[in-house]
Amino acid sequence: VRSENYGFGMFRTQGHKLVVFEETRQPVQLFDLVLDPDENHNVVDDPTYAGVLSELMRTHVIPFLNAARPPSAPRTAAGVQDAP
Repeated sequence: VRSENYGFGMFRTQGHKLVVFEETRQPVQLFDLVLDPDENHNVVDDPTYAGVLSELMRTHVIPFLNAARPPSAPRTAAGVQDAP
């Protein structure tokens, strides 16, 4: 599942939810939905989840953002891709 809102992208699998700031592609929140279904504990900086974070970025975030907004595409000050 993917969702975008105010410059943030959310990527959800059965086990995890990742929120990324789209402009910088910086992960800002990661939740373990199995151990923390209410999303009370952000584990984005927990080294235990480094592999999960890397995998989600590789398989979900980067392909989606590259298709929607290639990293080399010119952007306005607001971060919106300029038309070709």
